[in-house]
Amino acid sequence: MNYTLLIVSLFCYLISHSQCDTNLVRNGGFEDLYQCPENITGNYWELAENAMFWQSASNHSPDVFNTCIPYVAMNDGGGNVPDNYWGYQFPHQGDGYGGMAVVCGAEFSEYLQTPLSSAMAAGRPYELEFWLSSGDTSFTFETGVYCVLRGLEFLFTPDPVFWPDVTNMIGYQPQYSTGSVLLNDSLGWMHFKDTIVLETDAQYMTIGRWTPAPIGATCDCFPGEFVSAFSYYYIDDIALRPIKSKENSYPNIFTPNGDSNNDHWYLPNYCGRIIIYNRWGAIVAELEQGESWNGRTSGEECAEGVYYFMAESPDSRIESGYIHLMR
Repeated sequence: MNYTLLIVSLFCYLISHSQCDTNLVRNGGFEDLYQCPENITGNYWELAENAMFWQSASNHSPDVFNTCIPYVAMNDGGGNVPDNYWGYQFPHQGDGYGGMAVVCGAEFSEYLQTPLSSAMAAGRPYELEFWLSSGDTSFTFETGVYCVLRGLEFLFTPDPVFWPDVTNMIGYQPQYSTGSVLLNDSLGWMHFKDTIVLETDAQYMTIGRWTPAPIGATCDCFPGEFVSAFSYYYIDDIALRPIKSKENSYPNIFTPNGDSNNDHWYLPNYCGRIIIYNRWGAIVAELEQGESWNGRTSGEECAEGVYYFMAESPDSRIESGYIHLMR
């Protein structure tokens, strides 16, 4: 199943100017519980029974941690906040957070899944935001090897997905990844905030890892390599917000097929600089005032599909949207 993504990392400059509304992720901070886990040996791992709107997408369970959970010694498997089985961490804010394991050097991942409050519409830009922190005890206890991951991934689908195993889910293509950043902060919280546009409507969001995490490539282990070493992550304050449409009406479909009809895309009456990205976030065109895009990059025709533009006006106001290229 391929759910292709147009994803553009606009970083803080664009993000600080974005205008977003309702969060589609209910209980994104894992604050709301059906019940507070009381078992001292750790039924905090029974995520679906404890955290509202969250469930596992495989036969292995991710976790929920909360200040309401009674404290027990770390090695006894507690789910207390801040001191628990996987480390010592306060929430980014509030009283709780979620957690999941990805095994380095092995085909294993836990998956957090939630139904969105309303469907994501294909072709519309959304702002995805969340905080990650590495567990202190992300190692195999017998060896003391500490492993950290590159590339935690997000999958958006119209229906819930489930993998009847504890290995990596296969047959799916996640549309978002944290990329090459080493997820190694166990003291604080790493902040991620990006803009995504899907080409297929989606009602469910699933978080995990869909491909194995080979040591030395997407997993770094210290003090040395060790196969099947745990990497564990807390996650908090997950938000997915549709970016509000501007009052301005932008042309979002053009057909550069040489028939002299709608062969160029431009923003009418716009006096700033425009950058156009493809679905992988690569720049395909940069337009100055009065210029238009002919559907090419470096002299070659661009493929049909959805593209994303960011326009900066002289007063530093940021406009953004999507373009459908059709031939």
